Amino acid sequence: MKQNITLVTVTIIAFLLNACGGDSSTKKSTIHGKFIDSPVHGAQYKCGKIDNKITQKDGSFFCETYPITFYIGGVKLGEINKLAEDGYVTPQDLVGVERSAYGTKVNNLALFLQSLDDDGNIDTAITIEKKHIEKLHNRHHTIHTMTHNQIVDLLGELDIVNIVSSEEAHEHLRTHVEALPPYKNPVKDNPIKRDPIKDNPVKDHPIKYNPKNL
Repeated sequence: MKQNITLVTVTIIAFLLNACGGDSSTKKSTIHGKFIDSPVHGAQYKCGKIDNKITQKDGSFFCETYPITFYIGGVKLGEINKLAEDGYVTPQDLVGVERSAYGTKVNNLALFLQSLDDDGNIDTAITIEKKHIEKLHNRHHTIHTMTHNQIVDLLGELDIVNIVSSEEAHEHLRTHVEALPPYKNPVKDNPIKRDPIKDNPVKDHPIKYNPKNL
């Protein structure tokens, strides 16, 4: 009888822990990245149950699962199934090519994003206006399947006057992608170069600092 009571008690506890999220291994980790050419603000994205969210002023987005799809209205910009180690998503990533590639599909996507900027100043950020999202709502396209002329025509239908050239789009994207800070863990990637004295956080407190303790 006592054994049966114990079994029931254990079962109830396990149920309550599961209901309250007591098993930390089932919790999903948050995927945090930044969509850039310049930081892209106002692009929509969806992932799992998250839909119709927009990237923030610094290009930030938050998801719990892959794939992550980026779009503007009904126009699909591309999607990723993995976030790069540096945490950035570039037009190259959305097209599925190396960051060093600047082919037609990459340049067309860069041209589209840069031309949609709200004030023409794309050096600091690319901001997508709500009115463009609304006008593109019923336009079902995938950017990397469109030709240059088709993209220019689509931008013209949005009354975009200052459409950037392919050369301008290429140069702007190249400048910003090459300026991305490299992902690097100085201790993990260069263990031999680690300086125990310079890297010790208590070096400014000589009374507590003792190299022999390293």
